[in-house]
Amino acid sequence: MNFGNESLSQELDENVIRDFNDRGIIWLLESVVNFKDLMSLLSNEISDKLDFSRAVRGNRSFVPDNLYKQEADLIYRAPYLNGEGEVIVCLLAEHQSKPDRRMGLRYLSYEVRIWEEEKRHWDDLTPPRPPFLLSPILPILLYTGEAEWKSDISLCELMNIPSELEKFVPQYSVLVLKLYEIDEAYLRQTNTTLARILLAFKSVEEPLEKLLPLLTETVAWLETLPAEKSGEWRRAMHFLLLLIRHKRRIEEREPLFQQIVEAALTRQEEITEMVNTDAQVLMELGEKKGIEIGRKEGIKEGIKEGIKEGHYEGRKQMLLSYLQFKFQLSDDKVLDRLNLLSDEQIDTVFDKAMKVATLDEAFK
Repeated sequence: MNFGNESLSQELDENVIRDFNDRGIIWLLESVVNFKDLMSLLSNEISDKLDFSRAVRGNRSFVPDNLYKQEADLIYRAPYLNGEGEVIVCLLAEHQSKPDRRMGLRYLSYEVRIWEEEKRHWDDLTPPRPPFLLSPILPILLYTGEAEWKSDISLCELMNIPSELEKFVPQYSVLVLKLYEIDEAYLRQTNTTLARILLAFKSVEEPLEKLLPLLTETVAWLETLPAEKSGEWRRAMHFLLLLIRHKRRIEEREPLFQQIVEAALTRQEEITEMVNTDAQVLMELGEKKGIEIGRKEGIKEGIKEGIKEGHYEGRKQMLLSYLQFKFQLSDDKVLDRLNLLSDEQIDTVFDKAMKVATLDEAFK
């Protein structure tokens, strides 16, 4: 497995903005500061022995493509503070609403792939080679779903096996952070940027009367970060804004964004720029999707031309794709309304959608 001093960018790329629900938590934890704070939440006994200043990320080329659909992952190699060895941390952020019984098999697959790559690297060394040693791997699960996770993460959970055979099944432990179990008061007492953001994450779907003061509290706390932690502030603030954009209804976002801007006493212009930039990126991604489906003759004109020249079903599908990406909605919230449109009305809705801010306005 390749490890190196991979740049931990403070800026979001378009993939994180578009796929925030899948990639947002991992992007947050690409900050070594946040990664260290997560380790402290899980086990001070372990985190106090690791040198996070020399932690480096590994690539994820060994992860099967089908696993990306259900969880994101993050791999770190962190040396011990006493200089005697190091550990590989394999973190999965599980976003499914329900627990996955197959998690034990996934972790085993990850670990074996990491060790196989270490063996290949050792085999490629020119003799005399050092003794062959595998790195210890620390599996971590960050579960953000709401359903209670009761089952153990083990291979025996996937087997119909008599007790006398269990000792022959590979055994390992997993550090699990179940977000639904963490007390809000505890997160406040922890007093770290990560804890404050996780508190917002837990509460983002609460009624506005609870969420608004919590956002004010969170931003006020972030405002206390010293100037040398501006990167930490920016990552946390951007995560907070995208959390609202992807978890709250369109009509709720403006007052929530405004609440955040007003709570930030020193960097209001920067926050406003973040909000506008994210909106622009999502708009451009929607238009790019239109290019893929349409004639690729320019963003807006390409989509428009494709809609005009296609057959009814094809034009309707193209408009569906554009509306999905622009307004960040699922199929079922758009398709029922599209099915009521005549051939001519498709053009009208598209023209309006290019100019307005909500789906309802496009259908007026």
